[in-house]
Amino acid sequence: MKGVVTGGAGFVGSNLVRHLQHVSEVTEIVVIDALSFGFADNLDGLDLTFIEGSILDEAVLESAVTGASAIVHLAARSSVPRSVAHPIAAHEVNATGTVRVLEAARKVSDVHVIVASSSSVYGANEALPKHEKMVTRPVSPYAASKLATEAYTLAWGHSYAVPVLALRFFNIFGPLQPPLHAYAAAIPSLLAAAFTGQPLPVHGAGSRRDHYRCCPSAGESPRTGEPGLRHQREPSGRDRTHGGRDWSPTPDREPPAAGRRCPAIAGRLIGTPGPFPRCRAHSSQSRPHRDRAVVRAGTSLGPPFPRLIP
Repeated sequence: MKGVVTGGAGFVGSNLVRHLQHVSEVTEIVVIDALSFGFADNLDGLDLTFIEGSILDEAVLESAVTGASAIVHLAARSSVPRSVAHPIAAHEVNATGTVRVLEAARKVSDVHVIVASSSSVYGANEALPKHEKMVTRPVSPYAASKLATEAYTLAWGHSYAVPVLALRFFNIFGPLQPPLHAYAAAIPSLLAAAFTGQPLPVHGAGSRRDHYRCCPSAGESPRTGEPGLRHQREPSGRDRTHGGRDWSPTPDREPPAAGRRCPAIAGRLIGTPGPFPRCRAHSSQSRPHRDRAVVRAGTSLGPPFPRLIP
């Protein structure tokens, strides 16, 4: 079975690709990435075909998806602040890019398409915990573009019988996530500061709370059948000076001792700049496993991504 991962050189995509390398049903993996925010060395040592190109390029998509059984669409311009600075670019890649991917899948026929949305679509809806049935109130160009991603995906599923699934990711962290750039996420920024002995960045008064999820767990979602937004057919600017790994412990740079207070901060940890003080996902579909939340296997996505957790 051939699987295609758009944005596969990003930190989420590259972690997913590593998981797929161990799935016996997956015999071929193709990664498309423009390397706008991803890095080719994230894929070093992996058995795959890498295509450097944009999802806005129809020829690139056509060559990549021919013969594919599944597409995991992760390519995007992420970050709320980045979208505020560059709203048109966010729309073109996130919304129009998704339409290009869906059209490529439709032309191939009988291809499962799984897309990544974002918890940012809840926006001004302050109710907790978040779940798929809640009203969405996006308040940033990024959130609006991700809501469009979901809408287009479900519309293609309804109109053209394309098997689709949209997943709303919350704040994801994990291996290969670059910490040193203007729009770096909270956890890599914290670790980068802690391991280099710098003050930890804090936004606001320290009262903000967010829901974070480790990337290997999120990377399993597209292949375990995490509940999401599904169409069901009826019977009828980047900067990575240190490669994103400079905050990792090394033999000559050990992590802070357990219980030690990090420089310049005491008390509750952070978040990134934003208007909403709390964000928490509904956890009824998750269960503890190896010290992290792993999605309970729900409905199988079919042969391309079989259920892998009993």
